[in-house]
Amino acid sequence: MKSLFAILVISTILGSLHLEAQTGKDNFKDVVIANKDQSTFRAWIDVDQLLKKAQLTSRDSVFRRSALANIYSIQVDSSIYFFKSIRNRKDSIAILSRAIEGKVSVYTPPLESGLEAVFVEKDGLIYEMLQKVVEVKGKKFYKNEFRGFLQVFFSDCQTITKEMVDKVLISELSIMKIVSQYNKSCGWEKANRVIRYKSKFQFGLQIEGEHYNSTKGIYANYFVGDRPASGFGLGLYARLDFARKKTAFLISELTFNHISGGGDITYYVTDPKYQIFTEHHDFNIQELRNSYSAYFYIARSKKSSLAAGGGIMFQYQLENNSTVTDGNVTTSSAKSGDSFGLSPIANVLFNMNRIGLGYQMVLLATQLKGAEAQHIENKFFLQVKLSKK
Repeated sequence: MKSLFAILVISTILGSLHLEAQTGKDNFKDVVIANKDQSTFRAWIDVDQLLKKAQLTSRDSVFRRSALANIYSIQVDSSIYFFKSIRNRKDSIAILSRAIEGKVSVYTPPLESGLEAVFVEKDGLIYEMLQKVVEVKGKKFYKNEFRGFLQVFFSDCQTITKEMVDKVLISELSIMKIVSQYNKSCGWEKANRVIRYKSKFQFGLQIEGEHYNSTKGIYANYFVGDRPASGFGLGLYARLDFARKKTAFLISELTFNHISGGGDITYYVTDPKYQIFTEHHDFNIQELRNSYSAYFYIARSKKSSLAAGGGIMFQYQLENNSTVTDGNVTTSSAKSGDSFGLSPIANVLFNMNRIGLGYQMVLLATQLKGAEAQHIENKFFLQVKLSKK
């Protein structure tokens, strides 16, 4: 069963990545381009180049510099991206998404670009919110240039005081909050998409299968044989995704597992005389497992993502009925000191819509210590998202 589960996980991940790779070779899409004079036209452009590198590459036409200067926005599927001239940086043209539309508007780079920046616009003038490092007499200080721009933008609104602006942090949510407050107090606000920029929490069901290559005991030269063990687990997972621009997320898993299996080993002793013995091991363990992992994205698109990370796992044995049979004598192989374990883990997770497929390696696994085994655990797991958002 573990082999079929592993094949399913690997095949799904490789198949999806292969599909992404194939579509990536020709990622041109039919988009609608709006000019500043409100005229529109359609063109086939490379969406990856547009969103990741802010470059406009067309399949059937050439965009000259004069044409680029006239572009107002580009609609890709249901998303609209704006061409904006940034007043306070050399790379003056940027491709941006609009988070708040109002008397004062807020823009951010597309998620696919990997860039972290915030832009604020009023009366057609748009500035990047910057915090510069200034060195004075060998000491470095932060110069909050962005607060100066906000003071100018909010100067016609007595509700927004200097003290309020001085408390604004250089973060998307902090800047969006005070801009929205200004719009509602002294202007107007047509759209606010701040919810996309907040951390997101989700939970779901987790099914997992484990395999242990328990081939030898503590004294490697004394043992020959194979005692493979396998496990099956069921439980829940919880996931916390950071704000939109972040590249990491956290997952905690809580599962109930049953471990079984075993096999024969042959070993010898030399004291008081040379003798050969054969033992049969049966594993029968029930335990609770709770892990905490941090993941970082390797690749990401709107429909799927691949991430890797690591963390720590807590293991608590509820019951251990493992036995060792030597000849006709069967004895327990459980030890009281093995009821609790703490192990480092490494993870890979592929997500697609509401389904997550992953692999986890548990180093220094403690489940089989009572049978003189302490080996790497290989775990494959399936996550099904239950929460709505």
